[in-house]
Amino acid sequence: MIVSWENPRIQPGITREEELILLQALIPTISSYLLIHKEMIARYLFLIPNHYADKQLLKDIESIIHDYDNKLSGLYHWILNVKTPYEEDLLKRCSFKMNLTEKEKSILKEYYLRHNLDPDEQFDIRKEFVKSLDFVYAPSNRQARETQ
Repeated sequence: MIVSWENPRIQPGITREEELILLQALIPTISSYLLIHKEMIARYLFLIPNHYADKQLLKDIESIIHDYDNKLSGLYHWILNVKTPYEEDLLKRCSFKMNLTEKEKSILKEYYLRHNLDPDEQFDIRKEFVKSLDFVYAPSNRQARETQ
């Protein structure tokens, strides 16, 4: 069961600058440590910019969270020193996980399906994010129609 306190802290509707400020404020807060730990895994290892963790993704990440304990300690330091969303995107590119395990692929596939996104297309978009410094996420025509 997913309890209400497990709602993601970073939600759509605020600017990228506001997202970064909120994340930096949450990191030192001990009470939100486990949740922010899961949200950071989602944000920096799995999701491209403009994709946001949902409750189910955070629940799914809980099953693999300990695989990333050593990686996140370094991320905390870098996130606290990031000044702009552009710098955050550079950090994401460095930490982004491209060689996914079957479990990780399954978690992401379910996330994409919950959000009416084509998993194959999204896995291709993830590759483009890492390759291109000029990456801008634009939903496909099908996705744009479904959200209208």
